[in-house]
Amino acid sequence: MHQRINPDFEITTLKLNLVWFLPLTALLTCGLCRTTAPGKFILKTKIVDAETGKKPTKGQRLSRIIGYNLSFLVFGLGFFYMFVDHRKQTWHDKIAETVVIDGESF
Repeated sequence: MHQRINPDFEITTLKLNLVWFLPLTALLTCGLCRTTAPGKFILKTKIVDAETGKKPTKGQRLSRIIGYNLSFLVFGLGFFYMFVDHRKQTWHDKIAETVVIDGESF
């Protein structure tokens, strides 16, 4: 017996790679190697440790990247939290104990 392969499978796999895998890879690469996400690089902002103001540890950067998922989980409310927080921290900043600052002012 031959099983028929769904012709949309390749397209679905390609879409999955383009929509999920490649952006996640870029985010992880930038987050762990450059200590900033692509958008922060363009806007010239920096992620620093909330307590010391120094460069975050790899553990903090990884926690922050994982925290992105939690920020998205509830309709993206984790990102909008910065509008009510006095330090302008999002949920993933709270989780990783980091804060985003203007790169030129530091």
